[in-house]
Amino acid sequence: MRPLMKEFSTPVMIIGNAPHFPSYMAPYLPRMPLIALDGGLHFIEEAGEVAELLIGDMDSISTRNHRAAREVIELAEQDHNDFEKALYSVRAPLMVGAALLGGRSDQHYASLHLCAKYHRQQPIILCGDEDVVLVTSGRTALSLEAGRLCSVLPLAPITFAVSDGLLWSVAGQELTLGGLISSSNELAADEFILEPAPSYESTPYILTFDAALLPHLIEALS
Repeated sequence: MRPLMKEFSTPVMIIGNAPHFPSYMAPYLPRMPLIALDGGLHFIEEAGEVAELLIGDMDSISTRNHRAAREVIELAEQDHNDFEKALYSVRAPLMVGAALLGGRSDQHYASLHLCAKYHRQQPIILCGDEDVVLVTSGRTALSLEAGRLCSVLPLAPITFAVSDGLLWSVAGQELTLGGLISSSNELAADEFILEPAPSYESTPYILTFDAALLPHLIEALS
């Protein structure tokens, strides 16, 4: 088992090096501890903030003085990308990821893969330009806002026993890649509950929400 290098008592923001930093996340920069993944430090520098931690192999960072980071962990190993290095090195009640979606498709899907791999360690929200993504498993119960986007996308075949609060229920239907998925679904109520059938309790799935729901998700998952 790899040693834990850093632990936080509050939610943290992990910032990657994808082409765009979502503008709606700017207000959170001074309110959360910031963890920069290698070249993602430039988003923090441009905002005039300081990262609590800079982590990665430092192969794409534009500055070598690291003055925008209070602590640096350089991990040269190449078996894992910088996002995974942060996931195996850091613990927090919640991780909110920015600039980890978009850009190259393989890196986009790698970020989702890593959320599926590590989501039982702590909740991880990934924030795109227009929506936010939560990879989870088991029962999900959230207080959100009716009328907002809520898609349910399977990472492996899964059937839900309970589906409350969605405009189009997915209860009793097998969702699977190449078969039925529930994209472009919508919250029909403020209370949202999904519960997999017993044999699928450990199967991960993706929930995609309207970006406006990020404050609700941070509060619910912290």
